[in-house]
Amino acid sequence: LKPLALGFGIAGPDDVATVAPFFDGVIVGSSIVRLISKYSHDKELCLRKVREFVFSLKQACFSGEKSQKSRP
Repeated sequence: LKPLALGFGIAGPDDVATVAPFFDGVIVGSSIVRLISKYSHDKELCLRKVREFVFSLKQACFSGEKSQKSRP
């Protein structure tokens, strides 16, 4: 089977945690673009905000896997 990723309607960690157990990948684009736009005036702050957001998405992937495995 080919890898399957979902990217429509995924805005943040809660969405990622919900769908991650059912897909090989989760794509988040618009939320990151909004962060870059919001913090573009300060490169270091922008990088930190994007890094923190991406880390929260990564953590949500693992959180979603755990919650799915605990279901009967």
